[in-house]
Amino acid sequence: MVINWENICMQYDVLITWNTFIFDTSKTMQEHIDHLMLSDDLLQIVINQEDNIIFDVGYPDFLNENGFFEIYLIKHFDWDKPLEHYVTKDIFEVKQILEKSLEKYSSSRR
Repeated sequence: MVINWENICMQYDVLITWNTFIFDTSKTMQEHIDHLMLSDDLLQIVINQEDNIIFDVGYPDFLNENGFFEIYLIKHFDWDKPLEHYVTKDIFEVKQILEKSLEKYSSSRR
């Protein structure tokens, strides 16, 4: 199953500004790494345009299958003081964090 970030965001008024995050749950992390499907910059979504809240996902150690996803929620581009910060190895937790963040921070639904 390929996780479709656009479908998750579809019911919210958001702006996906960067998306190279193609994740097929039937593949191993090593397969994703071998095909250069992971990087430090994977997904960035402005989930609240009014308050300029950004949901950002990266895989900082993208050559290491034992690496992790790093998720930031940033307000007004203040990367030094994120609203929230998560580290996980579980792709389904990334999905869950996005869903909860959309519920919590999104200014409106479509």
